[in-house]
Amino acid sequence: MKKIITTLYLFICFFNSINLFAQTNSHGSITGTVLDQITGKPLFYANVFLANTTIGTASDEDGKFKIDNIPVGKYQLVASVIGYKLKKINIVIKGRTSKDLTIKLMPVPLQGKPVEINASRPGSWQKNFKVFKDLLLGESEFSKQCKMLNTYVLSINYDQSTHKLLVKTKSPLHIENYALGYDIYLTIEEFEYQGVGFFKFKGIPRFVPKKPKNKTQRILWERNRQRAYNGSLRHFLTSLASGNLPEEGFRIYKVKRIKDNLNPNKLYYAQKQIEIDSIVSNSDSPFIKSIFFKDFIKVLYEKEKESPLYRKFSKPRKFQTSWIMLDKCDTLKFNIFGNLWDPYKLKTYGYWAWERFSESLP
Repeated sequence: MKKIITTLYLFICFFNSINLFAQTNSHGSITGTVLDQITGKPLFYANVFLANTTIGTASDEDGKFKIDNIPVGKYQLVASVIGYKLKKINIVIKGRTSKDLTIKLMPVPLQGKPVEINASRPGSWQKNFKVFKDLLLGESEFSKQCKMLNTYVLSINYDQSTHKLLVKTKSPLHIENYALGYDIYLTIEEFEYQGVGFFKFKGIPRFVPKKPKNKTQRILWERNRQRAYNGSLRHFLTSLASGNLPEEGFRIYKVKRIKDNLNPNKLYYAQKQIEIDSIVSNSDSPFIKSIFFKDFIKVLYEKEKESPLYRKFSKPRKFQTSWIMLDKCDTLKFNIFGNLWDPYKLKTYGYWAWERFSESLP
């Protein structure tokens, strides 16, 4: 366990959205207008979408937009257009309701150079880009079928004094995921890597389903999406909310760190299998649950074996094994569709840390 924690730590923050695989009869809509904050003129063809979903549209010539059939839940509405600062608005959809918004975007000066390279030695940008790409997409089977198409939008900087690799995007990074059948437009707000198996990532993705060439490709994408979902953190949280962990193939253990009295610098790990109700509680809303625990929770998914590619980074185990820890031991809310209210509070280790952005679903 110690090896995985120190080498495979992934901390992803996507804003929460309703899992579109789930079905609900309660839907809402959002209408509005996108304007230039300085002139007040309408902005046409602005992208308006719900982060980490396939739900979105573009404003018309009058700057107006409408998004229908939004399942109940908590979202982040994003409006963006080239030459303007991206804007995020927290939205809560409560059943058959409609929201009308006026979104004002601040113009920003366009960069004269399409590529920003801060290099301390020849070839350093390409080297740092490869590190960034491997960390973001991971090294799973699906990552091999992902391509970054417009890398000129990346601002990649390596800080010699702190030994940190910092990455941001000046406009959305276009990633084609041929394994899952999505075009993903990713705005990276924070990416930090310090070369010790640990990195932080905060981004706003928009998923656009690709059109399959034929029935065979459509079936393949559906199978791959199901594979990506099975055993994932979202699958685990959905099963927690429904109380069906064993039926879905999960087992959970409480892992406690114990100090050695003879050697204070040495830790032992004791584990005990636990039940769902020992860490999950209900809230005032039927859609919301809360999770709380101390130390670690070990999660086994017994319906799939670990990928052979993962075994290059960890000793072989019979089943997919992950660990989670709550930052500062705060209670964490999540909805019945498996989406976290505040992902910054949750740290993941092991198999979930290895399955990265190439495995992400809307």
